Amino acid sequence: MNNQIIGPVIDISFEQTGTAMPNIHDAFEIKRDDGDSLIVECQQHIGENTIRAIAMDSTDGLRRGMKAISLGGEIYNAGGGADRGRLLNVTGDPIDGLSK
Repeated sequence: MNNQIIGPVIDISFEQTGTAMPNIHDAFEIKRDDGDSLIVECQQHIGENTIRAIAMDSTDGLRRGMKAISLGGEIYNAGGGADRGRLLNVTGDPIDGLSK
C-alpha cells in the first residue's frame, strides 16, 4: 500500500506487522486505474514496516492507498535475438516506436 508519493520516490507501508521486509532492489508492481503498470524498486528500509522505492516511470495518476505487489525479486530484463537493436526502457518495454 502506498503511503507517500513525492516525484519518483514512493514510500510503501506494509499493513501486517511481522511481515518480512523486502530486500533492497526488490521490484514491486503498482496497477494504475487505466490498467497500466508501474514498476518500482526498493531502495531503503525506513522503519515501521515501510520502504522507500524509486519509480521506473512517471508517477502521474498514482494516489495513496494503491496496492504494490511484490514481483519476488529484482528487476530483470532478459535479452535475446528479438531485442537486438531495439530501444528498451529499464523494465524491458520497447520505446523505439516499433511494434512489440
